[in-house]
Amino acid sequence: MLLTPGLNTMVLFRNRESSYETFAQKAGYLFDRHDEKEWFNGARRTLECTKSALGIVAWAVIKYYGGETLGRYVESRYDLALRFSEAIRTESDMELAVTPESNIVCFRYAPAGYRSAKLNDLNRMIRKRIVKSGEFYLVQTELEGSIWLRTALMNAMTDDNDLHQLLDSVKRHGAEIASGTVTEGS
Repeated sequence: MLLTPGLNTMVLFRNRESSYETFAQKAGYLFDRHDEKEWFNGARRTLECTKSALGIVAWAVIKYYGGETLGRYVESRYDLALRFSEAIRTESDMELAVTPESNIVCFRYAPAGYRSAKLNDLNRMIRKRIVKSGEFYLVQTELEGSIWLRTALMNAMTDDNDLHQLLDSVKRHGAEIASGTVTEGS
């Protein structure tokens, strides 16, 4: 959400001393115990220990764009998720899991006559076909025994048109599968 690559971490501490305590490790083979608070040694303040300090990327983005710009960007992704959820609600053969409170939307194709396991299988197949086709990338999740398609809206280039195309793709693939013109291996 900070316009950075996926592999990125950052933890901010109100009290800088807490940064040493939170991730403290008692591993004599890793550290010289006499140099416990080396401010420059990120390995002492991360779960990943020997990996580079990926938080520098987030810091650079925050420094460059500033909090106000990033705040507007994050809000734009939340607003996009809400508009997408409203578009889903207008479709009779679609269901929304919950009204999104963030940039993540869980939904599914739910034509009349489909229930439980059959509906779960249908949405698994839809996801598989869409991902295989390369049209979109969706993940699936399970909520209270039901399979839902899940999208996380982070890309700054994603807009309402993209999401309408996604919805059309889900419905098209769903209708083809439901009509029996496509099998799971297709």
